Amino acid sequence: PGRYQLAIEGLVGFFLDQLKNAWGGSEKESRKALPYIITIFFIILIGNQFSLIPLVSSVVTEGVQVLRTPTSDLSLTITMGLMMILGSHLIAIIKHPFRHIGNYIKIKPFFKIRMMKDIPNAFLELFLGFLDIVGEFAKIMSMSFRLFGNIFSGEVMIAIITGLLAYVVPMPFILISTFSGIIQAFVFSILSLNFMAGIFQSSASAPQEA
Repeated sequence: PGRYQLAIEGLVGFFLDQLKNAWGGSEKESRKALPYIITIFFIILIGNQFSLIPLVSSVVTEGVQVLRTPTSDLSLTITMGLMMILGSHLIAIIKHPFRHIGNYIKIKPFFKIRMMKDIPNAFLELFLGFLDIVGEFAKIMSMSFRLFGNIFSGEVMIAIITGLLAYVVPMPFILISTFSGIIQAFVFSILSLNFMAGIFQSSASAPQEA
């Protein structure tokens, strides 16, 4: 194998190892999720370096830049966050419907009420389930805004410095922005596989809820 094949194999092996760790060593589940995580990684990696293509930033219509780094648009990052979190929940519901729903809509304690003192505990469990739902939406916002903020701020910084100091001085900042784009691709992919593993593990291991 050549250098490029070794690089790709090393990248695939890295994500496969991360998935195994997240899934507790499950080879089967890790290989199922691997193409999804690799695809997300390459979409973000290539999208983050879009501004390096010559003349891309020069295409302007009515004062608006036509072509821009895809991940510097909040609509794309939110869409990817929704696809990641909600997609994982959908798969978990299909595989373990009652268990997974029971992790968030905790009505089982109401069926176990035997005395008055059990009622507050039942409502507390229901409230904690509601907080878990809110937490899942918080994950979407966290992943989306982290990626968007890092890429957008890098583009703004480079544009300002380029406008003020011509072309030579901004080069270090362009390199920093490029490196940041690579790091953000890894961060988003690692967070995605860990969130996915957490959702599936909680659904598979939790006691069945009514």
